[in-house]
Amino acid sequence: MEKISILNNFDKSKYFLDPYPHLIIDKVFDDKIYEELETDFQKYLINEFQRKKEFLNENTRVQLAASEISKNKNLKSKIWKDFVDYHCSKEFFLEFFKIFENEIYRLLPDVYKKIQQNQSKENFIEMRGGYHKSRAELAKQNSKCDFVLDCQPSITTPNINGQKSVRGPHVDSPFKLYAGLFYLRNPKDQLEGGDIVLYKPKNKVKFNNKTNVINYNDLERSKVFKYGINNLVMHLNTPLTVHGVSKRATGNFNRNLVNIIAESYREDKLFNLNYQNNIFANISNKFKKYLNL
Repeated sequence: MEKISILNNFDKSKYFLDPYPHLIIDKVFDDKIYEELETDFQKYLINEFQRKKEFLNENTRVQLAASEISKNKNLKSKIWKDFVDYHCSKEFFLEFFKIFENEIYRLLPDVYKKIQQNQSKENFIEMRGGYHKSRAELAKQNSKCDFVLDCQPSITTPNINGQKSVRGPHVDSPFKLYAGLFYLRNPKDQLEGGDIVLYKPKNKVKFNNKTNVINYNDLERSKVFKYGINNLVMHLNTPLTVHGVSKRATGNFNRNLVNIIAESYREDKLFNLNYQNNIFANISNKFKKYLNL
């Protein structure tokens, strides 16, 4: 396995605490490595996406789990196998931890303690299994280790009928410790939107049971990370890590990316959220989503 890390070009100037801990790298890899990744993405991975039933839907995320790539003997791309294997390794996890260590200590003290106490143990890290299973099945299959990692090359299929967002303001699952999005934009794709929006709460945030924000009006936009070529945004997942995807213009382009995550299933959750089972708010948000508001 060759070390091909999204954090190779990180320095402290790329790390931010506002509105929550995250990093942004505008050029992740040198031109040679990026060109090989992009070429093999188009040459080999697109064929794998096309085998998924979701590929026929518009504006829909289609993903390949790391386990699907690492164990695929017919996939001829060595660089993508090395890429997913490294980003599911203990070495990469500790790269992340070194950068975010102070904020994990401050915001997720129990998680910090677990990492410090268990990182030398054999059952600390493994690649996540059972990507397509239910949450209960995932927990059962992935609870032997403290953390399970996944690295998911993905596309979002073309957006054909009107401006739409893949997902509005939310936090990631409370089982998730971090998420990184590495982008491989087609240079011919000049369409606006589909960018990551970082939000800052003005008041206490309320969530439905899918971790979507109910009280939209209590959020303000803090930063927009543009979908681009060879760039990365990565965040520590906490109750304050509210983000979403801006509306995307119509056009016949896939959005190419990699989703890089760590999760833990050994406890109930890494943190708690302010869940509100407000049926009227949930209906209102579904109506807003339907109208693309």
